[in-house]
Amino acid sequence: MIDDYAHHPTEIKATLECLRSVGERMIVVFQPHRYTRTKYLIDLMGECFVDADRLFVLPVYGAGEEPIPGIDSKTLVSRISPTVSTTFVEDTVSMVNLIRQETRPGDLVVTMGAGDVWQVGEKFLG
Repeated sequence: MIDDYAHHPTEIKATLECLRSVGERMIVVFQPHRYTRTKYLIDLMGECFVDADRLFVLPVYGAGEEPIPGIDSKTLVSRISPTVSTTFVEDTVSMVNLIRQETRPGDLVVTMGAGDVWQVGEKFLG
């Protein structure tokens, strides 16, 4: 289990490339940070998860920003490369349950984002 603060596509891609050789499968839990960042970088975010075997996307962590119509995690999921098995997850409780169901020995679970996504790892390990 690794938690990483990466929330920009360049950081995400570099981190996942480095972690590719750790574990048999890499399961990534990503929480987009800010609606404006998601809006302006959505196409790059759609391309940066190619090293993930499984990707779960939580709702955008707004960090005080108001939502932008049409810019949300479901829209981001629709832009992720179809080579990555990707699922939108509504909340952290559901996410922890999914990780418990999805993981098997040898997997690497990575939580990524600048919001409160780190809590998923703590609850999973707790």
